[in-house]
Amino acid sequence: MKILIDTNVALDILLQRQPWYTNAALVFSFAQRNYIECYISASAITDIFYVAKKDLGKSGARAAMKILLQVFRPATVTDSQIYQRWKQNGMILRILSSLSLEKDSPLIILLPETRKTFYPAIFRQ
Repeated sequence: MKILIDTNVALDILLQRQPWYTNAALVFSFAQRNYIECYISASAITDIFYVAKKDLGKSGARAAMKILLQVFRPATVTDSQIYQRWKQNGMILRILSSLSLEKDSPLIILLPETRKTFYPAIFRQ
């Protein structure tokens, strides 16, 4: 299953932000084990580094980004390219920290805390 990870979910992992860290780390763990294939918007990478640098310092943010990008692959830059890739690669899910800006999305939007219904589907493949 291919999934686009929201910027805030990546930050929840890198900065261990509570209360979201536990569920975001579970998504990261599934990607590390290749249960799911995760992507992150290429345009979000610089944003993530910028925010992480404030908390972790420059070298800490670089080290964290290196680990993150070993697991989450960069996706295309524009929204139209991302939606095109979803369609071409069969991506139907997007994991977000919140639903505030995604009400009209044609995709299935999941919050990490919905794993009780989402994650069992991964193991049935």
